[in-house]
Amino acid sequence: MQKYLFDFSSLADLADFSDAFEHQCQPPAYFGRNLDALWDVLTSRDILLPATFVFVNVPSTEQPFAPLVALMQQAEVELEGALVFIVHYASTANDGSKSGSC
Repeated sequence: MQKYLFDFSSLADLADFSDAFEHQCQPPAYFGRNLDALWDVLTSRDILLPATFVFVNVPSTEQPFAPLVALMQQAEVELEGALVFIVHYASTANDGSKSGSC
């Protein structure tokens, strides 16, 4: 199974994620660098699957990546085992812990 790791401590926005996605996953030329295009690439299986996507250091107090996380969770359901999604949220100053969900 292919594994893709995205460290959000170095990603400021969706454009940065798109750059990292293109570099790691090498989607087809039609990839439009937005959430709709990401959905199309994932669900049409235009990247190497089965795969595990791991997001680490996702900001938990800010919500710029919430739609992306929701899309990946839905893709995991839609692809029925061909895609596994794991997210680890960044530690906060209040609790110092990490949490993960699928």
